[in-house]
Amino acid sequence: MPSHSDEREIKGLEKTEDALLHAQSETLRSLDVTNMLMVTATVLMAITSAFSAWTSWRVVQLTADFDSSSNRPYLGVASVKLDTSDPAHPKSTFELRNFGNLPAEQTAIGVSTQIDGQAITSPLGLQRIVLSLGVLSPSAPYNFNFAFSPQYLSLVKSGKAHLVVNVEATYRGGDGRLHCYENRYGYVAQFDKYDPDGGSSECSNGMPMYSPQTTWENVVRDATH
Repeated sequence: MPSHSDEREIKGLEKTEDALLHAQSETLRSLDVTNMLMVTATVLMAITSAFSAWTSWRVVQLTADFDSSSNRPYLGVASVKLDTSDPAHPKSTFELRNFGNLPAEQTAIGVSTQIDGQAITSPLGLQRIVLSLGVLSPSAPYNFNFAFSPQYLSLVKSGKAHLVVNVEATYRGGDGRLHCYENRYGYVAQFDKYDPDGGSSECSNGMPMYSPQTTWENVVRDATH
C-alpha cells in the first residue's frame, strides 16, 4: 500500500504531466495561428502582386489606345452649302477636311443626292459618284460638288421638296488601319442651310474603297464614253 509521500509524489507527477501537455497544446495552437497568418500573408502578397501586374498592363493598354486614337487622321465634312449662283446648274457643294494630325491615306469618297427619297443623277450620268483621292494632309480641304437638275430648284428652295446629300469616306492611317465616315445632310429651306441628318463611323459593306480605277480622270473618262 503506497505511503502518503508516494501519493503526493504521484499527484505531483500528474500535475507536471498535465502542465506539460497544456504547454504543448498551447505551443501547437500558437504554431497553427502563426502558420495561418503566414499563409494569409502569402496569399495577400500574391493577390497584391497580381493586381499590380494587371494595373501595369492596363495602364500600358490605355496609353496605347489613347495614343492610337489621338494620333490618327479624322476625316469629316467641314461645310455643306446649296450653290444657286448659276440657276441653270444648281449644286450642293461641300468641303471635306482632315481634322486629325496625321495624313489620311488611300482616301476614297462616295457622294449621292436624293430628293424626296429618290436618287438624283449627276451631270456625269451617275447617281453615286465614287472618287479615289489618295492622301489628304491634316487641315488640307478638298472641295467637291454634286449638281442636280434645275427643275428641282424651286421646289427645294420653297421647302416643297426635301433635298439630302449623303457623303461617305474611307481612309487609312499610317498603321494601315481602315477608318470610315458617313453622314447625311438635309437642306432646310427656312434657314437656307444643310443640317446633319444622321451618320455613322462604322465600316459597312458598300462603302467606297480606294482604287486606281476611280480616280477623277478615270471616272470622267468612263462617264463620257
